[in-house]
Amino acid sequence: MTGRIDTSAFLEALDTKYLGRDPYFLDETGSTNDWMSFRLTQPKVERLLVMAENQTMGRGRMGRSWLSRPGENLTFSLAWAMPEGLANPAVVTLAVAVALAEALEAGYAVAPVIKYPNDLLLNEKKVAGILTELKSAGEEKFAVIGVGLNVNCAQEAFAGDLGSVATSLLIETGKRATREFVLAFFLNCLEPALELLASDGLKDIMVRYRRLALPLMGREVTIQGAGDVIKGKAEGVDGHGALLVRIDDGSIISVSSGEATFHRP
Repeated sequence: MTGRIDTSAFLEALDTKYLGRDPYFLDETGSTNDWMSFRLTQPKVERLLVMAENQTMGRGRMGRSWLSRPGENLTFSLAWAMPEGLANPAVVTLAVAVALAEALEAGYAVAPVIKYPNDLLLNEKKVAGILTELKSAGEEKFAVIGVGLNVNCAQEAFAGDLGSVATSLLIETGKRATREFVLAFFLNCLEPALELLASDGLKDIMVRYRRLALPLMGREVTIQGAGDVIKGKAEGVDGHGALLVRIDDGSIISVSSGEATFHRP
């Protein structure tokens, strides 16, 4: 579906108690994560959702830019107050990845794979990315969650090398999706996942995360970050969400940061 988001259609499809209840659908902003960060002192900030058709300073992890085509995809942010005992926004990314993957799986009959730590793949190509940033408002800390999801862009949208690494729901299913419903269905899945994370920690989330990450386990992986390069075989994900990698000497190390490249067999 092209054109601007229909707020009424989105709210009608939304089944949350608080997430997304106060939506802002913008034609353009610098960064939806920055927009949300400026509003963390507002009452009931967790009801806020901001989506922009175009981000002039959109970004992903490792300082990369995130590009989106107006009227075709979803680029949006929301905030979630970090519960006491949770200090690392990376654990929020795990829950968001699970909720988004399960929403696409249930709603669009696709088979998403979570690529550690924050990307979703369809048929080995990136369909979504997640950027979670820890922000403060007074003494309260928030996870500002940014998501970019390729919904209705056709193959020709991915020029040059992008065509071999990126995809969309349209490309994978052959059908255009209604963006209002995609967004609402995701939030309907995300709210209980975040509530579970707050009440029970990572245990259940990690069971679901491991299932969705399983297709990439056993592959050779290269992890780059902070000037270091780690090479080995992906053996799994531990209870804290760190990637377990078997290196050349046979030992297994846990990796909790960096950019992972999983090599095809």
